Amino acid sequence: MRIAYFDCAWGISGTLALAALIDAGADEDVIRKALEPVGAFDLAVEEVAAGTVRATRVTVRAAGREPTRGHLEVVALLRSAALPARALLAAEQVYGRLAEAEAAVHGTSPDRVTFHEIGSIRSLVGVAGTALALDLLGVERVAASPVGTGRGRVKTAHGLLPNPAPAARELLRDIPVESRDVQAELVTPTGAAILGVWAEWFGPMPQMTVEVVGHGAGTGGVGPQNVLRVTLGEG
Repeated sequence: MRIAYFDCAWGISGTLALAALIDAGADEDVIRKALEPVGAFDLAVEEVAAGTVRATRVTVRAAGREPTRGHLEVVALLRSAALPARALLAAEQVYGRLAEAEAAVHGTSPDRVTFHEIGSIRSLVGVAGTALALDLLGVERVAASPVGTGRGRVKTAHGLLPNPAPAARELLRDIPVESRDVQAELVTPTGAAILGVWAEWFGPMPQMTVEVVGHGAGTGGVGPQNVLRVTLGEG
């Protein structure tokens, strides 16, 4: 059985997860082609030095100004992509969790929420790309470490909010976390939702025969420690 273990000591986001999985061998061209129908975007993949560690950084830029999107609009975009059934189901489940979290925070229902940052093409590519990458790598089970969270405030469409953002905090229920003395958003709502859907357990790395290790580098200016490591192996 092939296992993916996410070491989230310094947080997780959709693009961080995607970067680590591409670094571990997921085909970026297949991912880019499959996600073309969701909208015009540029997926830049580059090798960088995160401190002393070689890592992959993924940057997603949408063409033009994006509208805010509702849950059903996001699901329609996901269904337009060329995703295998398992990856599509997982991506829809991630956005289902995001809708439920936003509804809980704003006191409304999931079908009435409006996504701002998490409804962007960047977030869509992070969520759907991660689901597709796990499928391409033949991952059957996912586990993760406790999740590192930042401190201070984060800038959102609703203004400055406590860190982690309210939706991310809601999505981190039942997930072990560790606070880091860093004034930065280490865990995004999409990252927390990805873990909520995929991770079957949290704790030390399970027994496995390690095959490959991937490193995804962040873009938030946190420094060289902002790396998500994923270990793939048979267990």
